[in-house]
Amino acid sequence: MDSSNSLNENIQNFRQAVIDEAVREKNALESQLDEIESKEMDEAENNALAESYTRIHREMASITNAANKKVSQKTLEIKKELLIRRDSIKQHIFDKVKANIAAYTNTAEYDNYFTDILNVVHNEIGMATDLNVEISTIDMKRSDSIKSTLGNVNIIENPSIIGGIIAYSKSLGKYINKTFNSKIDDEMEHFIEYCKFPD
Repeated sequence: MDSSNSLNENIQNFRQAVIDEAVREKNALESQLDEIESKEMDEAENNALAESYTRIHREMASITNAANKKVSQKTLEIKKELLIRRDSIKQHIFDKVKANIAAYTNTAEYDNYFTDILNVVHNEIGMATDLNVEISTIDMKRSDSIKSTLGNVNIIENPSIIGGIIAYSKSLGKYINKTFNSKIDDEMEHFIEYCKFPD
């Protein structure tokens, strides 16, 4: 009887030991599983955060590029408007000056001025055999005066000239521009610089 009880007790103890070992292994596996799940969750969260960070930066770059594009477009529009305004002012000034010069070319003072620039051309170029002289339509009436001062020159009517003379000789490599157009251009550059017009 005692032998049977001892056997049952040993079997019970073995069974309990097996159960306890199984429970320990189960708990260890569950712990490992929890750790693996935690790591995977952390990795998933990190990946999600990295993707969100990349997406946010991509969107920010897109927004910045769009904003820069709008600013650049607006800047170009403003510059275009300023250039149009500048050209309008230049043309207005040029028209006024041109009208004043047209009146001036009919004065005795202009006669003296024209004689003076003829003398300048004569002193700088002389009576070159291939001398060309360009003058305004209104100054074509001075052709005889030009030839008496500069010799047998080739006189060319240039309607774009508003007063004064362009003279040049290829053989001498000389070019003289004593027109009011040239003076206006020079003064216009000073005017633009003084008024600080942007290019």
